[in-house]
Amino acid sequence: MPHEIELAVGMKVMVTNNLETDLRVDVTNGATRGEIFDIILRPDEPPLDGQQSRIELEFLSLCILVKLGKTRARKLEGLDEGVIPIEPTSTKRHFSMAKTNGKRSHF
Repeated sequence: MPHEIELAVGMKVMVTNNLETDLRVDVTNGATRGEIFDIILRPDEPPLDGQQSRIELEFLSLCILVKLGKTRARKLEGLDEGVIPIEPTSTKRHFSMAKTNGKRSHF
């Protein structure tokens, strides 16, 4: 699994997990697509000078604003139509691989 990922405003995205939101909208695995509208950084990130085309964050972003292509979401105050916030999540995965001697290793 990668230790870092690259994101950009305008990047096409697809929801790959069913999200539980207070919006009661159709944000479901594989069915929801859109694009990154904005990336909201934590206040303790170093300030941006506006000249950078690429930055490396020290912390996870507060949220990513995604503009959905098709949605029944109601307009949220302060956001454009069809834009919803997606907060970062983490998950643990366990892998099992067979070794050449037939014994399994667990990660």
